Amino acid sequence: MGIMCQSIIKFVDDTTVVGRITHGNKTTYREEVLHLVSWCSSNNLHINIKKTKELIIDSGSPASITLPSALTGLK
Repeated sequence: MGIMCQSIIKFVDDTTVVGRITHGNKTTYREEVLHLVSWCSSNNLHINIKKTKELIIDSGSPASITLPSALTGLK
């Protein structure tokens, strides 16, 4: 009997990061995203960037929306 090779791929599911951005300072929010990415990596979980959404609720003027740098390049 030959050696069987199996893979288990786990994904992060229904995870929410909530952060408050004040006076345009995104540092705390970005640190939370980095923490999530690090935690997922440590626990062998993958973030499916195609299904990842960022919702920004802003009562002020519209701002440009950019994907958190910690998520850039993930598959």
